Amino acid sequence: GWGGGGGSSPSSPSPTPAPPATVVVVQGSGTLPAGFLRALGFTTTATGRLDVTVDWTFPSNDLDIAVFAGTCTAQQIVGLLCGVPIGLSDSLNKPERLSLANTSAGAYTLAVEHLGARDESFSYQVTLTR
Repeated sequence: GWGGGGGSSPSSPSPTPAPPATVVVVQGSGTLPAGFLRALGFTTTATGRLDVTVDWTFPSNDLDIAVFAGTCTAQQIVGLLCGVPIGLSDSLNKPERLSLANTSAGAYTLAVEHLGARDESFSYQVTLTR
C-alpha cells in the first residue's frame, strides 16, 4: 500500500551527465628571441583534456610547443632534466596546437621553443575540458 510498509521507493530518473565544461587554465603573451625557449608553468585542479594553442606574429618563424609534467625551468628543459614531454607539437603550422587527453590534476610546464630567425611575440592559451 501507500503506508510505510517497506515497499520499494519509486525509481528516480538517472541524472543526465553534465555537458563537458571547458575552462581557461592559463593564458598570456610574451616575447621570445630567436633560438630561445620559454617555460611557462601552470596547474590544473581536475582530470581532463588539455588543449594548448600558441600563436605568433611572423609566419616565416616556426614555434614548437611541448608540455612536461611537473615544474621545469627553461634551463632544465634544454638540459634534458625534465624527462620526456607528455605532449609535443613540432609542426610547421601556425598556430601550433596540442591536445592531451586524460591528464590528471597537477603542475605542468608549457615549453615554447623559437626556431625561427627573427625575434617574436607570441600568445598562448591552455584550456581544460572535463
